[in-house]
Amino acid sequence: MENKRKKPILLTAFGGNALIRSGQKGTAEEQFENLNLPMRQIARLSMKYTVVITHGNGPQVGNLLLQQESCDEVPKMPLEIIGAQTQGQIGYMIESSLETALMESGINSEQYFATLITYVVVDENDPAFQQPTKPIGPFYTEEEAIALANETNFGLASALWTENVSRAHRVADKIEAGIVWVNCWFLRDLRTPFGGSKQSGIGRE
Repeated sequence: MENKRKKPILLTAFGGNALIRSGQKGTAEEQFENLNLPMRQIARLSMKYTVVITHGNGPQVGNLLLQQESCDEVPKMPLEIIGAQTQGQIGYMIESSLETALMESGINSEQYFATLITYVVVDENDPAFQQPTKPIGPFYTEEEAIALANETNFGLASALWTENVSRAHRVADKIEAGIVWVNCWFLRDLRTPFGGSKQSGIGRE
């Protein structure tokens, strides 16, 4: 069998946030638009390299979770199913956008793709689960988070999670609620006076 010279392999990795920019809602149109530039660049690189694309899906998982929470009539799916759904969605978007970019570059895209679905087995005892570092869903600055928390007309209780003690005191002081829990929820001593703010009650009992 005749040996053919193989092109070097180029591995590219996209985070899910590459498809959703700050301030966007994460619509399909926005995500396709955000893929246009990187896919045109990858199309050019594919002339010299065999390109392997891998991607994350954190913001997309959060987006789909928000959609499920806003509609009581739709059966909710567990997180692992949502993860699979969004991985497939992003894979389709990347392949579709790259195919367009290849055709625009004059490169025949027929028989050009090999799409792989991977299944990762995670050890439930993995120490990484004890201290997760990646949020699922939108990311807000400290000021945005405080503003969103205070937009409501109610203020009985709230909770925040942080590893920074100074931030915990700073944010808790600015949240308009009767109780602010830090790194926990609903732990209290009923002998301690408590109450709410705004329409969640006046005074302490």
